[in-house]
Amino acid sequence: MRRIRLIIALLLVAFGVTPSPATRIAAQAQEEGQRVAARAASRSNSVYIVQMIDPPAGSYVGGVAGLPATKAPRGAKLDPNSPAVVGYGAFLQAQHDQALGRSGGRKVYDYRFSFNGFSPQPHAG
Repeated sequence: MRRIRLIIALLLVAFGVTPSPATRIAAQAQEEGQRVAARAASRSNSVYIVQMIDPPAGSYVGGVAGLPATKAPRGAKLDPNSPAVVGYGAFLQAQHDQALGRSGGRKVYDYRFSFNGFSPQPHAG
């Protein structure tokens, strides 16, 4: 990449064209951004977010045998302690555990209320 820039700079100078200060500042900012992105990528913690297919408790309208709808009526808030939400949340958590059991890793967090999914951290190796 630097070699290409050097060639371009030499050609520009040969034809009497010099880059403006704004162009140099933009190039420096781009290089700094690339360095920051590279440092962030090297410090990755490998925690992901997996979205499951079933709706979260906040929008579940029924359909699973034995689990009543949990979606709150318009204008009302979801009660996370209601028996229906607790039951459906346990159902979702069991699905998360089953999916994680098939893929391996360690579960970092379960999402059940406004998003149905979980955060796994894969085993190293």
